[in-house]
Amino acid sequence: MSNQFKGVAHLISAEEVKSDKFKSRRLVVKDDSNAQYPNFVEFQFVNKNCEKLNSVNIGDEVTVHYNLRGREWTSPQGEIKYFNTLDGWRVDVDKKGSYTPSSTPPQTTNDAEPGQHLNGPALDDNGEPLF
Repeated sequence: MSNQFKGVAHLISAEEVKSDKFKSRRLVVKDDSNAQYPNFVEFQFVNKNCEKLNSVNIGDEVTVHYNLRGREWTSPQGEIKYFNTLDGWRVDVDKKGSYTPSSTPPQTTNDAEPGQHLNGPALDDNGEPLF
């Protein structure tokens, strides 16, 4: 199943070598279509697809082409769990971002509005996540 996702490159990981036959890189893309609740979506690029992230920079507007993969896993205790992976196989840079390594990265602040948390989901008045 092939899909596309558009957003801004938020994080690009270094290559992680898991074995002599498997390496991976992660790309996190921020979707600002709802500014109040932005989405941060992580894609995995493996083996020969790792190099496709070399032309992407933080802040670039990108379109990621990916396959949705899922699997079932049974723990040693017999509990069944399900995992999904967004397996990237192509990334198009639609527009270069304004961030360059010589410029100052965006600042973070602790001046959050009530119910808004910079390191987690927004919460309602009872402390429950707003989903």
